[in-house]
This record gives sequence, C-alpha cells and structure tokens, in this order.
Amino acid sequence: QFIEHKEPIICLALNPTKNYEIISGGQDEDCFIWDILNYDSTATSKDDKPNQDQQQNDEEKKDNDKDTQTQNDTDTNKLQQGYFKISNHKDTVIDCAWNSSGKYLATASMDSCINIFNCNKNMKLVSSLDIKQEISFIEWHPNKENNKKYKNILMAGSLDKNVWIYQ
Repeated sequence: QFIEHKEPIICLALNPTKNYEIISGGQDEDCFIWDILNYDSTATSKDDKPNQDQQQNDEEKKDNDKDTQTQNDTDTNKLQQGYFKISNHKDTVIDCAWNSSGKYLATASMDSCINIFNCNKNMKLVSSLDIKQEISFIEWHPNKENNKKYKNILMAGSLDKNVWIYQ
C-alpha cells in the first residue's frame, strides 16, 4: 500500500524498462515515483520476511540496477527509501508517462502544463510546455522499431478538442 498522496490519485504509469517503478499523480498536485520493491509504509510490518516471489523480484531488480546506474547518489538513496516526490504543478496531475526507453518522464496537469524530466540526469526538468488549454491526456509514441524519426514524440490531447505533438 502506497500512502504518500494527500488527495485522490488520478493516474498511474509503469516504467517500461524498470518493472519495479511506477509513477502516480493526483489531486494534491504531486507525483510520486514508487520503487515497489523497497517502499515501506507504516501499514506494512518491517518484521515480515520476504516471500519467494519478493526474493526473485529483488534479484531481478539488482540485475536491472547493474545495467542502469545513472542516477546520482542522492536520487538513488531517495528511491531506496521507496519513493521520490515531484512537486512542480499548480493543479491536479491528470496524466503521467515514461517514454519507451524509460529515459524521459512526462507529467501533465490541469494547470495546462506538461513537464518533461530526464530520468538519467537526477530527474532534471528538461522542458515545460504550456499549451494554454486544460490537458486531458498524454502519450509517448511507442517507437517499437527504434526508429529515430519517431524517437521521443509526445502527444497530448486537450479539452479544446486539439491534439498536440512535440518532439
């Protein structure tokens, strides 16, 4: 159970390259990246021994971490505590999504803003797009063929019936 949000959760997304990380966004204007293997809520007993599935997931996580050690010590420590908080919107976060490589994370809010973070550079904000309309969803191009033409294309829909495409 993940209990850091202060208001209802509106959106969830799974990191496509780190199957143990999810992001949640909510009416509290915040996003949280959760490490589902390491988060410890007050509702969970610390004395519980991990089951066999948990031990297998821990081993998979360690293997994945060896391949992707690009976050600095500060961010790694925050994720080892189980979560990392992003607070930069001024209204309800209505959607969040990682791109296909897991390098970029986009969050969208009712404040008409889309924020894009570089996950490999300490969650650095690399772009903030103000589309002047309330956003209803965001989606990254899946780029399954790994084609440079479709790399890092972000699409957004807004309540004014427009579709926005950014690269």
